[in-house]
Amino acid sequence: MASLPAGTIVLVMTHDHQIDFDIIAAALPRADFAAVGLIGSETKRVRFVRRLARIGMAPDAIDRLICPIGVPGAGGKLPAEIAISVAAQVLQIQQRMKVMRPMPERPPATGCGDCSGECIRLAVSA
Repeated sequence: MASLPAGTIVLVMTHDHQIDFDIIAAALPRADFAAVGLIGSETKRVRFVRRLARIGMAPDAIDRLICPIGVPGAGGKLPAEIAISVAAQVLQIQQRMKVMRPMPERPPATGCGDCSGECIRLAVSA
């Protein structure tokens, strides 16, 4: 976790609840992550929240846990449906990050010196 950059979206989807817990317990203290999500049910969330509190995790860190992951209300239990819902939630998080911290504007393509000018030639010929 220490080597992951700020703004990382952490999604935990292992085959083992203990591994899930260990990863979540390591990720949640990082307040600079964009999100920390866990695949599972509301029941799994309740169990993890209790366990995290028992090990002394700060309530504000626990509150950052997103479980279940996926767009709320999207429904569906099939793997493909869950995957689409999770992908949509990741896009929402990324969009929220852009609003909170806009990307610096790139200089205009004309004379920017970033490339050979190929993008300008393509735009003119289109």
